[in-house]
Amino acid sequence: MNTVPIPSRLIEFLEAHDHFYIFSHVEPDGDCIGSSLALGSFLRRKGKSITYVNPGPFDRPEISPLAPLFESSISAAQGAGIVVDCSTLDRLGSVASQVSHLELAVIDHHSSGEDFGHIRWINTSSPATGLMIQMVIMAMGEFPTLEEAEHIFFAFATDTGFFRHLNDTSSFSFSLVSDLVKAGVSPKEMFHRVNGGSSFEAKKHLGLLLGAMEEYSNKRIILVAETLQMTQKFGRKNRESDTFYQQCMTIGEVEVVALLREDEDGSITGGLRSRSFLDVGSLAAEMGGGGHQRAAGFRVSGPLEEVKKRLLGLLQEAMRLI
Repeated sequence: MNTVPIPSRLIEFLEAHDHFYIFSHVEPDGDCIGSSLALGSFLRRKGKSITYVNPGPFDRPEISPLAPLFESSISAAQGAGIVVDCSTLDRLGSVASQVSHLELAVIDHHSSGEDFGHIRWINTSSPATGLMIQMVIMAMGEFPTLEEAEHIFFAFATDTGFFRHLNDTSSFSFSLVSDLVKAGVSPKEMFHRVNGGSSFEAKKHLGLLLGAMEEYSNKRIILVAETLQMTQKFGRKNRESDTFYQQCMTIGEVEVVALLREDEDGSITGGLRSRSFLDVGSLAAEMGGGGHQRAAGFRVSGPLEEVKKRLLGLLQEAMRLI
């Protein structure tokens, strides 16, 4: 993780306003939820009022208990907005059209996306937006409370696969995480929170996805096209997509894994993961999405087979050029 200076305008912005709406992306994960809650808790300590906004759905079992803390939309908003862990305005979902009148600050670590917001702090080398929130707290002369430290560690643990995706440039990240443990966070308890509580149906769904794997380019590409019928067989909430990616990445030759999902409205949600060198953030951008170099996603109009054909063409061409 490289140190990217926090813009002085961001600190001034956080000090100047009395009320903040904190926004994060649709289909939220642990990083955007943990980042939102840690930042909101800190700003409340500074005397600010906070409204958390995320349209959901909160399907992941590790974040579903937190759904009541978030509003799904806003109306006649007064104050300022902070967007965390979101690379494109449309990733705010139905809320995107409601924020145009707000002064917006963006705190994010994705490697691709669009330039939106009045104040932007982007650090693509940070393994999680949560660590950037920790740096903001420290830059404003404070240290995270235990509650805030737990939110930040949760954000970091979920976005790094509990440290699996880190490399030898991560010493600064680990120094920040060390401070979270000093604040009282238990990595053991956090691991159970992130990985425990799986359902029988989730394991059956995972088996369904693994059984639908297709390989291309001499097993360097794994692709699964999940139809609406496949999703409905075990329910949308019973998903273990992260475990699916993890299992596929253990295949010796694999460099990239793609998971396409047909949604109820006919659109297609895509997720991409790479092991070593393929920049899936750039590939996702070509599909209208964005993300990190090693993890990215997109959402496009169907039908599923046409999206699959287009994505596979991009993946095979990218592998050919490497």
